[in-house]
Amino acid sequence: MEWRFKQLTRNDTLQNASHLEFFHNEALQSAVDALAREDIQNRLDARARNEPRVVVRYRLCGPVTAGRHDEWFKGLAPHLAAPQVKEELGSQPSLQRPLQWLVIEDFATTGLEGDPQCFQDPVGGAPQRNDFFWFIRNVGRSGKKGADRGRWGLGKIVYPAASQVRSFFAYTVRRSDQKRLLIGRSVLAVHHVAGQNHDSEGYFGRFDDPDYDFFATPEVDAATLDRFATDFDLARRVDEPGPSLVIPWPEANITLDALIRSLVEHWFWVMLDDRLVVHVSLPATGEEVILSADTVEDVIRQRVGETTLEGQQLLRKLRFGRDAQLFDQKNLIELSLCPDGSAPKWDAAEERFASAEVVDDVRRRYHGGELLGFDVPVRVRRKDGTVDKQGSFEVFLQRTDTGGQAVETFLRDGLTISGQRFLHDGRN
Repeated sequence: MEWRFKQLTRNDTLQNASHLEFFHNEALQSAVDALAREDIQNRLDARARNEPRVVVRYRLCGPVTAGRHDEWFKGLAPHLAAPQVKEELGSQPSLQRPLQWLVIEDFATTGLEGDPQCFQDPVGGAPQRNDFFWFIRNVGRSGKKGADRGRWGLGKIVYPAASQVRSFFAYTVRRSDQKRLLIGRSVLAVHHVAGQNHDSEGYFGRFDDPDYDFFATPEVDAATLDRFATDFDLARRVDEPGPSLVIPWPEANITLDALIRSLVEHWFWVMLDDRLVVHVSLPATGEEVILSADTVEDVIRQRVGETTLEGQQLLRKLRFGRDAQLFDQKNLIELSLCPDGSAPKWDAAEERFASAEVVDDVRRRYHGGELLGFDVPVRVRRKDGTVDKQGSFEVFLQRTDTGGQAVETFLRDGLTISGQRFLHDGRN
């Protein structure tokens, strides 16, 4: 196995991997936030049928002596040393330094199913979704459908973005046939090596097809796979389905505490709902933290602190979320649909109540500190205007005696939507 980047010809357009910029915005400024948000989304979508919850393990491993893992970086160094790559990354990442890596493994999922030789979109009506093809060979495109989260195909780019050498390995055990596969992917910049332009994206794999020098296929040799699993200290057994991702030299801000904070911020709802359990650990010190419905509040008290503003806000959010999940749906206050089908407006909310008496009753209960739940109907129209459908969303609101700015959270499919804020003063 080795790393290869396609050699570009005069017919090719030179274009850097600008899709990494999708995560450079005010709401997701750090690699750890992007990773926690997008990775868990991928894991939940891959949950195996009849499995009640997904278990994910993040392990920050190393450092180990430089050169000990050279087998897995064969052919990568010249590409990292290219001037265009150094300019893109702002430095020259060296492979000759102690290796640290992040292992991400989940359990109760299916692994990367599908034909690893596939290089084009599956024919319509294909019996299986080709997860290997969509995850490894696509960017900005996805095979996810329907209610799946993250259907834009960008979640996978967090893995190279989380690495200082913009590379990662994917090792998988498939549920359908128990096969094991290993492949790698790198996202750098269009660059010049040995007198030849090379593409921004490269692969680590086998290149056995004499007609296609740069088409990577995964390793299936048991001895090689065993060696990889041992070298990177994977926890997955050969009979445990699911993917194990290895991110070499993770970005410096991906730390144990940063992962804990970000995972709770983005995914507290599905943790409280007992659909997700996350282990975060440092094997070198034996330190491990488990985030689950039963432990998440204690973890925030211990790792963030009850006296810090961040800790107080996270604990308020967790308690509020728990109460909202236990809320009796029969007690939801139903609002009316906006007459013209437009979006509901916060400053006109009282117009959607059944009567002035209901408004007065709700106001009294709110000022009394009661948790209130509202069912807000909305009309959704297709862009072409052909079909109108009516749906709804729920709003939970509670006034508390805690001073300071209102804490508000917006959720979609259990994921916190970052960067949204509408309540500017008052207490709730």
